[in-house]
Amino acid sequence: MADVSTIFSFVKKLANGVTDAMTAEVLRERINLINNQLDILRTAHEAAQKELADCKAKCNALENEVARYRETEQFVIKNGAAFKKDATGRYSDVPLCPRCHNPIGGSGMLGIPMQCIPCHHVTSLHPSKVDSVVAELNKTLE
Repeated sequence: MADVSTIFSFVKKLANGVTDAMTAEVLRERINLINNQLDILRTAHEAAQKELADCKAKCNALENEVARYRETEQFVIKNGAAFKKDATGRYSDVPLCPRCHNPIGGSGMLGIPMQCIPCHHVTSLHPSKVDSVVAELNKTLE
């Protein structure tokens, strides 16, 4: 009887060993599957990071473009001078250079047109006409 119990014990150990080996193989396969899925996730993450960087760059470019449009919308060119809306939404009576947006000036003598000192831009606007041009621009707002 001792021999039979030894055989049963041996078979039981053998069965447990086979089960353990099969479990280890299943675990290895699952680990490989998890590693493959991890690689897929890493690739997707890298692609998402690149897309995010591209989107941020595009967003910055669009924000800059909108800022340029807003800046150009702030100014109206009339008689070679730029006029900007003030805080009240009306056009300021200070003519500006259409190139550099600095205030322009003129003496009003001898019909000399106004000019920008920093960039030397000469307008066709005479100092005596500034008030009428501003009034005309503000009338278009009504």
